[in-house]
Amino acid sequence: MGRGGCIGARATDEFSVKFAPLSVPGLSNNKFTIEIFAKPAGSGSQTSSAVIEMDYENPTGLQNALLGNGGTITYPKSGTINTMAMHSHCTTPIKSIVTSKPFAIVSAQAKVTLGGQLADGEDGKLATKPWCFGHGLIGAASQKMVSEGLASGAHEFAFQQLDNGTINLLQFDPKTGRGNSITGQTGNTGLKFGAMYDIPLSPLQTLASLNGANPGGSSGYLPRFAQPIGNSWAHPMLDPGKPTSTGASGALLDHSFLLNLALYDHFYFSGLADQTGPFGTGKTTTSLAASFITGTPLVEPRLALYTPDGKASSMFSTEVAATDAYSRVASWQVMKGAFNINSTSVAAWKAMLGSIHDSQSIFNKIDKTNKTSVFANLTPTDITKNDARISRFRLPASESEKNGGDSSDAYWLGAREYSDADLQLLAEKIVEQVRARGPFLSMSEFVNRRLGPASDEKAQRGALQQAIDNSNLNANLAAGANAGFAIPEAAVANYKYTNAKAGAGPSHQGAPGYLSQADLLNVLGNAATPRSDTFTIRGYGEARDASNKVIASTTCEATIQRTVEYIDPADKPEINPTALTSNTNKIFGRRFNLISFRWLAPGEI
Repeated sequence: MGRGGCIGARATDEFSVKFAPLSVPGLSNNKFTIEIFAKPAGSGSQTSSAVIEMDYENPTGLQNALLGNGGTITYPKSGTINTMAMHSHCTTPIKSIVTSKPFAIVSAQAKVTLGGQLADGEDGKLATKPWCFGHGLIGAASQKMVSEGLASGAHEFAFQQLDNGTINLLQFDPKTGRGNSITGQTGNTGLKFGAMYDIPLSPLQTLASLNGANPGGSSGYLPRFAQPIGNSWAHPMLDPGKPTSTGASGALLDHSFLLNLALYDHFYFSGLADQTGPFGTGKTTTSLAASFITGTPLVEPRLALYTPDGKASSMFSTEVAATDAYSRVASWQVMKGAFNINSTSVAAWKAMLGSIHDSQSIFNKIDKTNKTSVFANLTPTDITKNDARISRFRLPASESEKNGGDSSDAYWLGAREYSDADLQLLAEKIVEQVRARGPFLSMSEFVNRRLGPASDEKAQRGALQQAIDNSNLNANLAAGANAGFAIPEAAVANYKYTNAKAGAGPSHQGAPGYLSQADLLNVLGNAATPRSDTFTIRGYGEARDASNKVIASTTCEATIQRTVEYIDPADKPEINPTALTSNTNKIFGRRFNLISFRWLAPGEI
């Protein structure tokens, strides 16, 4: 090949080109780095927003990854080509060359849900779950691709030989710069619209909503989780029996298991955050507290005011204005109608799952032709048929497919509706899991999977997710949207996975249209609890004569409620149990109050 890229050959020459070994510009010390730039609103310049480093560890690591050990690619695949069909003089500027023929593409691309389905590799060679694990929305990452395997990274290098040019592979919207992604990389399989996270328009209400901050992608430790909080899928890179381990890149953390352990049982959302943003009501924490005192419910209507230690309710406004209010506000709130996750009542679970019937929900209606959007009302759920709506996003960008939305848009951008029969089936499957795994002593135990061998389903996913999977509620929507495919375990057998079972299953696992455990926990919200704080206790007494005959009997009933105060007032209600000073409180804990007492008539027993 001569200087300037021209090929020196006579017009009658016919030839084959053979690539081996492969050399890629930009590959230094066996590492390939991708830097992603974004232009903030109102800014005239781009800012670096992410750096992804793929470390192929040795001089032939990338070549082997693309071609296989000792592999080669020839052009053309068969036959010969007349060199004059590709000839341009070396003095011709590159922009003026019209006879060149593209014969291969080298690319680094985020993984898609149809990758690895077909042998042509146009959508990627690896069958993965990018909306659950190795997703591309990360701040920085470095992974040893040879030692830890290609499948666990966020992006995939590809070397594709072209048979029919680049038309199908390099399609994008010139006005927006959007290319094909999400489901596939080609014009035939890919989509240009989809949302993994939404930006909160108002204060959060549930722990699972924190997934919008991408905590499993911004961590400096591998592996990546797309929706770690509230979900409980075991990760293919990790031993399902351990929450932490060590890989070639250093410490490996089960972000999902550890975040659930850290957050559930320890935190909740009080509903007292400022609502002063552009989409808010304009209410401040102080004004919310003042109206809360007078009986006006918060966004979470089940939270009620409680005055600890006999304090005046007027003190609440002062309490929440303090900089350390977060450490004391829980002692001022109680939950009315908490839901015990150890319930084995199908009717109770069904009622909780079907509790969302907001007739005033809106969505961001996108006009793809004019590149505009406008807020519009979502079609109300049919309350008469006990339909319920569950949405990954607080502001969806599409109607559901059931209510007329495009099947693909609805799956990746919209809400989902579930029928009375769906809710009944799901409630039955949840009760089965509660009976099989319970009783749960804490919320984190309920949310998390059980640590154990890969052969145990309890170690692969949590109770709610297992119930969802057993209900098979995700199959029809995914099929209608061509969202992905079922990855066989045999397809990932050589992916260097520690837990191959976690790598098998739906490639679209975790997608917005895929009902997940975290979605259900968003419905339960602050109301979910592993225990009850109000108890009804009955006592029975009788008197007998000398012949042991019952001559009198009576039954009483008492209602007892656990409160926020400790038995010994030496410790304030907000004191952490690990910091108690009173031995009485260390032994007996919180105070129980007698709410009511009465004697029962024989007909009431």
